[in-house]
Amino acid sequence: MYLRSPQGEKDEQSDSDLRELQFLKNNYGRLAERIILRYRNGVFLPEPSMSIIERAAREKAIDDAFLTVLGKLIASNRPVNPSQNASNYAPTVIAGHPDGKAHSRKDYQAAMERLIDAGKIHVDSIGPPSKKVRYLALGKGPN
Repeated sequence: MYLRSPQGEKDEQSDSDLRELQFLKNNYGRLAERIILRYRNGVFLPEPSMSIIERAAREKAIDDAFLTVLGKLIASNRPVNPSQNASNYAPTVIAGHPDGKAHSRKDYQAAMERLIDAGKIHVDSIGPPSKKVRYLALGKGPN
């Protein structure tokens, strides 16, 4: 078991009372299981987490925000890229948009993967074969 401070966003201030308990070398349990703990009165106690229904509702809200902002960006001819190394990386651009500030870049990264898997968005490309430019588009891809 490993007890460490949880990693947040770079610009996010960390809570000094929070710790993350990870089970990386667990022979008889699930790997990568983690528990968030809070230090109170000399004891680390588990933090209450979201239920499955609350988590699904939150993910749907993030997905809807992603699709809304992506639609606005496409309508204004501002394509976004699915590659993390691109200057117009979709989660970063969407998190910086006025309508997307409610959620973090990390939330939008997970939403992008969910939406691609669900076929609600797809990666398309334009340009000659030697200089293809990839971008996100709404809807199921041509495959």
